[in-house]
Amino acid sequence: MVSSLLHLQPSNYYSDLLAPAQPDQRRAVVQNAMNYIDEHLAERITMEAVAKAVHMSVRSIQQGFRAELGMTPMTYVRERRLERVHEELTDAIPADGVTVTQVAERWGFHHLGSFAVEYRKRWGEAPSETLRR
Repeated sequence: MVSSLLHLQPSNYYSDLLAPAQPDQRRAVVQNAMNYIDEHLAERITMEAVAKAVHMSVRSIQQGFRAELGMTPMTYVRERRLERVHEELTDAIPADGVTVTQVAERWGFHHLGSFAVEYRKRWGEAPSETLRR
């Protein structure tokens, strides 16, 4: 209601409402979204959940990610998950029964063929090669 009144009645804040988000504000929103994503990386993440967590619209978050990081939020999620899988496979000992499938699924990759393609693009080797090293 206050926002509506400020839009209808010119005031000292009227121009602030019409101005786009400042780069520092956008950066803060993106950082908050990145923090949320990192904290929930092993869970199912939706844009709606991210938007709710940082109190912004889905579109604002998407625009902020493109402007600040040059990627979409879901691309960021995939990249962070790939990093986590890579770290875990690098540190794992195959003799302990660790499998690529277990690690990939733990980090939200359920389509293993697509996962292997993305992993190879990112790291230049198959996930099983990383595990064996």
